[in-house]
Amino acid sequence: GVKVYALFSIDDEAFSEADRVPDVVAWNQYCASCPNEKFDGVAINNERFSTKKCDADGSEEFILNRLWDAKVAAAAGDIKLHFSIGWHWGWCDVGLGILNNIAWGPPGGGPIVTKPANGHFIDIADSVDVQVSWNTPSTMATRATKAGAAYAEMLGKPFWVLAYTNP
Repeated sequence: GVKVYALFSIDDEAFSEADRVPDVVAWNQYCASCPNEKFDGVAINNERFSTKKCDADGSEEFILNRLWDAKVAAAAGDIKLHFSIGWHWGWCDVGLGILNNIAWGPPGGGPIVTKPANGHFIDIADSVDVQVSWNTPSTMATRATKAGAAYAEMLGKPFWVLAYTNP
């Protein structure tokens, strides 16, 4: 059936979208009078990462921590977390093949694992979409692959490719 997600795209450095997840949980708990009035999940689109990727200032880890906060809040409310990623976020330089590897682990415990940024995003979110910024099938497929489509598939996580429909 149809699933309804609340979409937040504040796009600030504080990753304020994470702060809105409890609002959706509260809506479901206190305002919805029947299951059809409840949200199934929360979708987050914060493109601040594209300006922070490969920075050594801790901003990447901060964004991962904030996405983790959103995941914890969503799980507490029994709703799903969806995140929109840029196809190139897992790379410092796609042309040179330089990955954007980040050593990160969930706050409060869990192993520190080094992997490309998009791998962490896929691990945290229940589903992701990738903005491939193109509209030809071959480029879209290549960029989806570079974004981690096979990794998401291996984990059994939904992975959608957003096609640009403008010429």
